[in-house]
Amino acid sequence: MPYSDYNKAFDFVPKLQEHATITGRQCIFDALHLAKKPPFLSISSCINYCFFHLYLCFIMKSIRIVSLILALFLFTSLDVEPDPLDLSAYRPVLMLKTDLPNSVFWLPTRAFQQPGKIYLYGQNIFIVDLYKGIHVIDNQNPENPVNTGFIHIPGVLDLAISDDILYADNAIDLVAVDIRNYPTLTITDRVEGVFPEPSPPDLIGNHWYYRRPENSVIVGWVKK
Repeated sequence: MPYSDYNKAFDFVPKLQEHATITGRQCIFDALHLAKKPPFLSISSCINYCFFHLYLCFIMKSIRIVSLILALFLFTSLDVEPDPLDLSAYRPVLMLKTDLPNSVFWLPTRAFQQPGKIYLYGQNIFIVDLYKGIHVIDNQNPENPVNTGFIHIPGVLDLAISDDILYADNAIDLVAVDIRNYPTLTITDRVEGVFPEPSPPDLIGNHWYYRRPENSVIVGWVKK
């Protein structure tokens, strides 16, 4: 095919680009159609260039498909991991960190919700109510124990008592409470940020995290 014919054939490229989805059979008929129009290239030349363009279209379409697959793969692989809490049956209870120092105080007796650790000190029994506080039971008469009140401590899971000082976890803080004049309570000390936040009850021992407002802390978990 003469060099000039190649130059003429390239004039058909814009027209062939309109046929990006053509099949091989359509390509032949398009070549026959183009051969009847100026500059009247040979049918074989038109067919060659039609198939050449079809091949290019196929390559470009394949590249677009592969690029799309790679983009989807990268998007899913670089996306934020699913929140592990989606697998938990519990949702967190939040409190501002600035509110923790004022969250420990005495309350009248209340019903048990989630009893935890039991601690005997003197004539009293201290029973942790998970994440809520500590029930104080007067056990002077073991046959007739009397519930005398409730020490409100958000996030509490454990306690210890020494020399009339009750030590407990107030969410992420360690708090020391003087109970010698109970029910009057005196906060004697607070060490901030010594404990990790309490874990979801069904994810204890597993890695987890929770996105939350700034300056907030988890003090408990409730069923969703």
